[in-house]
Amino acid sequence: MLEAVLPFDPETARPRDDVWARWLEHDPVRFVPRSLAAFRALETCYVDCGTRDEFNLRWGARMVVAALRAGGVEVVHEEFEDGHMGIDYRYAASLRVLGRKLRP
Repeated sequence: MLEAVLPFDPETARPRDDVWARWLEHDPVRFVPRSLAAFRALETCYVDCGTRDEFNLRWGARMVVAALRAGGVEVVHEEFEDGHMGIDYRYAASLRVLGRKLRP
């Protein structure tokens, strides 16, 4: 089992720069621009977020969408008036967009 390693020391709150650097490798704002060729291979990409997201993910979503569009990727981006939790109803919106792309 992998041990969870935080990007800071839990006792002192001092940053662990080496761990933080590893976390950033998984940040879509950073890896999407480096992976544009893979995203261009998709017919479209769907990104949505809530304007009241408790983690403020709308800002990252907007940066990801901008990078994808600048890289020539077709993106459908929607923002909705809601938070991060209990948003199962949003699946229908994404499936409507993506389902059209799956039709023969």
